[in-house]
Amino acid sequence: MLDRVLILFALIAVAALSPVLADDHDVDCFAGAHIGTGGVGAGGGCRVTKQLSLRFAVEGADTDLSQNIDGVDYDIAADLGFTRVQLDWFPTDTGFYVSGGIANMDLAVDGTADPTAPIQVGSVTVPPGSLGFLEMAVRFDGVSPYLGLGWLATMGSRLSIRSEIGVSKVDDPDVSLVERETSFISEADIQAEIDEVMAEYNDELSLFPYLKFALEYRF
Repeated sequence: MLDRVLILFALIAVAALSPVLADDHDVDCFAGAHIGTGGVGAGGGCRVTKQLSLRFAVEGADTDLSQNIDGVDYDIAADLGFTRVQLDWFPTDTGFYVSGGIANMDLAVDGTADPTAPIQVGSVTVPPGSLGFLEMAVRFDGVSPYLGLGWLATMGSRLSIRSEIGVSKVDDPDVSLVERETSFISEADIQAEIDEVMAEYNDELSLFPYLKFALEYRF
């Protein structure tokens, strides 16, 4: 569905580009820094017509947390990085815009579980002390479509504040799970648990929410 919306947006943008290219419009370029759900980043772009703006951005975040995944508590180290290319369409003379583009998402999640209570792995219930520990890894590195809405507010002649909310479509991360120091769990149950973890991440990441606030300087 999101792919079709992006195609429709691209057609609207192309249609909007044709008449405005004939208008007199000085190309305004800008650069700035931002913070949001994708982490801290920087980017820039150019307002190429009165209605269209091209942008790029890079951003990333590192975090450590505890997370329950499919009934197992993991100590998680997560690294998240984005590279984005976007086309903004301003349908009115206000700061409101619709944005579409592509986002290269690089996600690395490494988790370690040392159970102190019974856990369910596949079809087997594992009592505490029966295994060493579990190591889980989730990886996604691919290009996803992006669609968002935003507002650009000017502050004087050079500064702007941008706020944006959107969503990226993410499919099928790679998941691995390894039992360390013991071999209590069968390969079939390990694979069943991998399938459960993948399904949970697909539910959470299939539409990755995006929110950002940026301060930009116009050249």
